[in-house]
Amino acid sequence: MDLAARTFFASPLFAVAGASQSPHKFGHKLLAWYHSRSLPVQPITPSTPTITIASTEYTTIASPRELPHPTQTSLSIVTPPKVTIGVLREAKEAGVPAVWLQPGSFDEEGSVRVLNLLDTLSLPKYKIIQNQTQKIDKTLPETKLSPKPR
Repeated sequence: MDLAARTFFASPLFAVAGASQSPHKFGHKLLAWYHSRSLPVQPITPSTPTITIASTEYTTIASPRELPHPTQTSLSIVTPPKVTIGVLREAKEAGVPAVWLQPGSFDEEGSVRVLNLLDTLSLPKYKIIQNQTQKIDKTLPETKLSPKPR
């Protein structure tokens, strides 16, 4: 396991921003992944008050600012790119120590803003490429994040 993943999974608590009740959406599948591994997870979505995985009903919250223990929570983000910037700002305000930008949560247009915001969070910048993490070198302006899969 690489450093980014070890850092992320060192947290005792987890949250999924962009969690969904729809089993066909990645936000639901990601929440189910945490559930199937018995990891303590908090779904974040303003669109529904609860999400059911298997027979477990999770109460949702609308924002990372509502996390009960934000400084102990690693946050997976699976929101549309235009929403991701706001979620990252809220995570910073709440004191979230680690974020994982899932594929589709960023695009080329927003990548520079995301990198700059991650800098203010003092977090290493990583991208996902074919299920592998690679460190992003911010000193290279031509570095581009992987586009949203189609």
